Amino acid sequence: MNKEWNEAAEKLYKIKQARKYYSHQEENCLEELKRLSGGLPATGDVFELRAVIRPGAIDYEKIVELSEIDLNLYRKAPVTSWIISEKITLPKMEISCSNQ
Repeated sequence: MNKEWNEAAEKLYKIKQARKYYSHQEENCLEELKRLSGGLPATGDVFELRAVIRPGAIDYEKIVELSEIDLNLYRKAPVTSWIISEKITLPKMEISCSNQ
């Protein structure tokens, strides 16, 4: 690829790494908030924390009546998505929510 493409790819790589870092940090802090709330709904100055339970997914393969039906007839139009994958592996970052 050309230099411009590689520069854009490097910029994307740095952004993806930062997003991974902050996503992991966000997950750790959310777990800390859940621990501090004792598994109960909680409200602070900035956030409200509560659990939302949704019904589980339907396992269509277990519905005998559907085995003779072509479910592809009911599919919506195809959707195009792009996948970009990293060619190198970085070491895991150590992230902590607490100030300790």
